[in-house]
Amino acid sequence: MKYFYLLFALMLLSCKEEVEVVNIRVNHFKPMGFGIPNHLIFQVQYPENFGTDDWQNFSSEISGFDFEWGNVYELKIEKRPIENPPQDASSVDYKLREVVSKTQVGEEETFQILLKSTLNGVTDLQQMTSDSTYFFSYDVNILCGSLCEEISSAFMIKDEIVGLFKHVDGSTIALLELQVD
Repeated sequence: MKYFYLLFALMLLSCKEEVEVVNIRVNHFKPMGFGIPNHLIFQVQYPENFGTDDWQNFSSEISGFDFEWGNVYELKIEKRPIENPPQDASSVDYKLREVVSKTQVGEEETFQILLKSTLNGVTDLQQMTSDSTYFFSYDVNILCGSLCEEISSAFMIKDEIVGLFKHVDGSTIALLELQVD
C-alpha cells in the first residue's frame, strides 16, 4: 500500500504546472502593435531595465490586470506555458498576481504613437459619430480638437503618421500634433 501512495505522490508532482513568477513594469501608454488585426499593446520592462528608457513591446494580455492610461505599473505576474497554443498565439499565459505599485505620470508627460505606416498598415483608429472624438478599438478616446480634419485628410494621402499625445484621464488622451511623412 505504501508503494501506491508513493506512486500517487509522484504522479501529482509530475502533473504540477510550471509556473514562473516575475516582476514587470508596464508603461503609461500603449503603442500600436501591427499584425492581423493591428492593435494596441503593452510596453514592459523587466527588473534589469527598471528606470531606464528601454521598453519592450508585449502583445499578450495579462488576465486580471485592468490597465488605466497615464499610470506606470509594477506588477507581479505568473507565467504558465500553454500546451498546443493556437497558431500565431502566445505559448505563455500571463496572470496578474499583484499590483506592486501604480504611479500616475505628470500632466506634462507626452508620448508618441505611430498611427499609420505603409510598411505596417493602418491602425484601427475610428471616428465617433456623435462628435469629433476618435478612439482606438474602444481602448482609449482621443481628443483631437482642431486636428480632427487634419487626421482625416492625412490618412488619405500620407504614408506615415505619428501622433504626439498627452494624458487627459485614465481613458482619454489628447492629440497635440501630427507628424506626417
